[in-house]
Amino acid sequence: MLNLHLPFSLRAVSISLQACRVMVIAILFLLTTHMAASGNVIPAKPEPPKHILLLNSYDQTMNWVKDITSAVETCFADKKLNVILHVENMDTKRVTSHNYYASLKNLLTIKYADLKFAAVITSDDNAFEFA
Repeated sequence: MLNLHLPFSLRAVSISLQACRVMVIAILFLLTTHMAASGNVIPAKPEPPKHILLLNSYDQTMNWVKDITSAVETCFADKKLNVILHVENMDTKRVTSHNYYASLKNLLTIKYADLKFAAVITSDDNAFEFA
């Protein structure tokens, strides 16, 4: 029979492991409490982006439509805003029939069926009345 004489008992080891577990749990608790108190809480999942539609009455060949579009794009360019900008041009200087408006409404309804816009920005009266 082999007798081992250890300088410590197995009971002492298990208590030490138990104490270690308690200490780890306590440290994790203190860290998360500190993070919550300081406002540095990491969200469980990122916010989904906000979709915004810019609906122009006319088309991009008009300088002021280009300027409006560029200004709106610049406003939402900051990635921290978490915005996806969609731009549609109605081209109502060239096409004004009732059938065109009905077809355009149908097209945009199908195109954006899976999106919910946080906002719709319109430029000029035709887009405003259409929206």
